[in-house]
Amino acid sequence: MEKDSVKLILALFVDDRLIAATAEIALSELVKKLGVEFKITVRPATYFLGIEIDVQPDGSVKIHQSGYTKRLLKQFGMSECRPCVTPIISSEKAVVSDSTETDSVKFPYRSAVVAVMYLMTGTRPDIAYAVGIVSRNLENPSRSDVTQVKRIFRYLRGTTDVGIVYKSKQDSKALMCYSDADHGGAKPVADLQQE
Repeated sequence: MEKDSVKLILALFVDDRLIAATAEIALSELVKKLGVEFKITVRPATYFLGIEIDVQPDGSVKIHQSGYTKRLLKQFGMSECRPCVTPIISSEKAVVSDSTETDSVKFPYRSAVVAVMYLMTGTRPDIAYAVGIVSRNLENPSRSDVTQVKRIFRYLRGTTDVGIVYKSKQDSKALMCYSDADHGGAKPVADLQQE
């Protein structure tokens, strides 16, 4: 809701609630009105739907899912795995799935993919490409598919505290993004034409 250039945001999901406002007085009025109808606990926002909210000393806000990530690693037996620096193997080195592979996979593949997908949509856009790749074979995953999703877990093990930081005193309102300049080791078009 926006009124007189004051913005109020109320986010609700079952029993998790979060209220944000651009003016302290508007926030107080809303809490007072809601308090008449509902039992309300007021405290600074530190956690919402598995997302941890940390206000930094400089006023910037970091959102991350460190606790959720650690629980995932434990749930899927990857809490002691060796970390790696990338969430996916480049296409040249990727394990190619053997079409004759018929062994049933004893790993909860679908659950693992859904769990990392929630992480990706919350605070970890850095794993989006890898999650997209492992999402392709939810019905009948091969051993190489399981290896790929475990690679994501190994990457998460080494980057547990990574999140998104919103700076308080940004000069520009533009979103700054960074990318791997060689597209993860993709071959240039000229190289592909020579093959």
